[in-house]
Amino acid sequence: MKAMNYWNIQLHPNDMGWSREKELLIKHGVIGLGDWEEAAKQQPNFENTMQKGDIVLVKHGATIIALVEVTGDYEYSTQTDELLWFERRRKVKVLDWYNDTYDYRVSSRKTLERCVNPDTDTYISIKQWIQRINNKKNMETCINLLKANYNLILTGAPGTGKTYLAKQIAAQMILGKEYDEKTASDDEKEKMKEQCGFVQFHPSYDYTDFVEGLRPVKDKNNSQIGFERMDGIFKNFCILASENIENSQKRPEILSHETAVEKMYNNLLNAIESDEIKGFTLRSGDKKMLIEGVSDKKNIWLKTDNSESTTTYTVSLKRIKKLSNTYPNLESLESVANINADIRRTIGGCNASAYWAVLHYMYNEWGNIPSSVTEASIKPFVFIIDEINRGEISKIFGELFFSIDPGYRGEKGKIKTQYQNLISEDDYFENGFYVPENVYIIGTMNDIDRSVESMDFAMRRRFTFKEVCASDTVEMLKTNEELAPFYDDIVQRMNNLNLCILTIQGFTSAYQIGAAYYLKLANYLENGNISWNSLWDNHLRGLLFEYLRGLPNAEGDLKKLYSAYNMEVKYTYESGIVKQVANE
Repeated sequence: MKAMNYWNIQLHPNDMGWSREKELLIKHGVIGLGDWEEAAKQQPNFENTMQKGDIVLVKHGATIIALVEVTGDYEYSTQTDELLWFERRRKVKVLDWYNDTYDYRVSSRKTLERCVNPDTDTYISIKQWIQRINNKKNMETCINLLKANYNLILTGAPGTGKTYLAKQIAAQMILGKEYDEKTASDDEKEKMKEQCGFVQFHPSYDYTDFVEGLRPVKDKNNSQIGFERMDGIFKNFCILASENIENSQKRPEILSHETAVEKMYNNLLNAIESDEIKGFTLRSGDKKMLIEGVSDKKNIWLKTDNSESTTTYTVSLKRIKKLSNTYPNLESLESVANINADIRRTIGGCNASAYWAVLHYMYNEWGNIPSSVTEASIKPFVFIIDEINRGEISKIFGELFFSIDPGYRGEKGKIKTQYQNLISEDDYFENGFYVPENVYIIGTMNDIDRSVESMDFAMRRRFTFKEVCASDTVEMLKTNEELAPFYDDIVQRMNNLNLCILTIQGFTSAYQIGAAYYLKLANYLENGNISWNSLWDNHLRGLLFEYLRGLPNAEGDLKKLYSAYNMEVKYTYESGIVKQVANE
């Protein structure tokens, strides 16, 4: 496996006013060099040293444009245009476009330069950018696995951020974006609260906590204690998901404006006939129009309250519709300046106050006329089970082994629970419990934990597994503002220690240590400096000692790991092999 080279390049001609690099990459998908003196010096590197698979940061001066991968050999062509002005070229594919949220920097303004010093801004930025791209791909892979299989378990080394990743997968499923509770809107928080469930398994957790069971309750006088069947956390979650599916299948009547008014008017007539309404309050508020009756043509007859006049006022549906076209909601009706003049001008004839009072009552009682009615959509509901292997799986899931199977989601996977005979007739799952089609389960599991044996093959068959490596969630270190200034140093130490772990016989990536452990460094900040030894002494040493317990060279290997953690001995990964870096 060939080692990958990093480069940075400027694509503009010798003119800082030219800024069409992005357009050039989109249209032609190439990078290249011109003929002026400085570029000519780099021609041997561009032609011979640069290889397919190398990563190139494209820039305009110090402004970053994109990160690309070289996909073609060196070629020379005289075919040019206003964008493709250079003859010496290499085909590339764009890995990602730069945007303002990326905190990347370049430390060189050269036309072409190979980045070999890992301490430079450009090298660090390229490496972080590649990590960001890999994280995005990893997220997409996890989401696709979850959608295809319904049940996903994230496995991996301790501290790799499996729980953090699970929550971000849920956020992508529910919100379509990353989720940070500190900056999230109220609407986003509400969606996550409703559609994302969470529980952590432990040895004493059981079926009654998860599905349903008997719980002690006091009587009304608090004098005696009895037992009542109650739903567990997962069953309650499934009820919410089922209700969402049920609501999505209801096709609400989409009403035209006039149909909506007529429906409200009929509701009014029914209320009058059942004697629920005696009259309507006028705009002034000090008088009412009393209802005298309803004609065969569905006109309402009204009479002014506390008046010696015998005059009867008629309100018809036809003119109510006409009035509502001009004043389509309560707010607009209440804003009428001159009832007598404005409403007469709209509907013609008289009885303006009566029409205002009747329509005002309709709006106030049954709401404004809907301009549109949207159908509820089926939402994804994601349930996270942290430390899934620490509970006794068979005991917790019981007969749900069948209904959580991806092939038996929905009512075809309906089962009778252990407490089915105690379920009341009005219970949502009175005829049997099932896991709705819109419920997705994410479990997290440390796969070298001794408790992993509690997950039998029957349960494993119902889940798909995805390993989370230590490098996959390194971005979580940026979630702590106090550690942000030390990000590069932390990542360097973490990567070096993890490479050293791979040099110990029998140790794999499952034994590497993730970023969550390094977040604990925030507890050991002293006067703006990190106490690296505190993390080692209080957290890392004990874990690594457990890994090494019983091995023939445990003490020597622990010292070796400590030297790697302190960067006294450095390691690199080349061609699939971990190598110790020679002392300078």
